[in-house]
Amino acid sequence: MSAALATYISIICLALSALAWIIAAFVAPVIKASYFDHLPRHLITRQKIAGFANAVAAMLAAFGVALQAYANYLSTLPAA
Repeated sequence: MSAALATYISIICLALSALAWIIAAFVAPVIKASYFDHLPRHLITRQKIAGFANAVAAMLAAFGVALQAYANYLSTLPAA
């Protein structure tokens, strides 16, 4: 893998992670009422989706940063 390819893939991963964090922010419900026994099903579903989107965003961001570091390492190697 070349440094340019690693950089391009890391940019794509970081852009997807930003999109996933935006989805997590807008999907997460704002609970303004009090519920005595449990939350309604649609709020529970939205909480699960937001948590999953947040986890995916964190993994994509970590992968993007790791690829960025790998591209930096490849750029320091002498040309073959």
